[in-house]
Amino acid sequence: MVLIHTRSLENQSESSTTFNDHNVCLQQLNNQICEQEQQLAILYAQQQLNELKAQIHEDTLIESQLIQNITTEPLQN
Repeated sequence: MVLIHTRSLENQSESSTTFNDHNVCLQQLNNQICEQEQQLAILYAQQQLNELKAQIHEDTLIESQLIQNITTEPLQN
């Protein structure tokens, strides 16, 4: 009877260790997923900023060209 009880405790200990190991692995995977989601969010924000910068640059060029056209056109009375 004592032998059976001892084996039962050993099995519980092994199960508990395995369970804890799985929990640690799951937590590590969850952390990696969170980090990757944050990196994707940062990349998306950077992409949007780059698109806005390109649009501003394009708008600035158009505005500059319009101003140049206005200042170089002769006045018509």
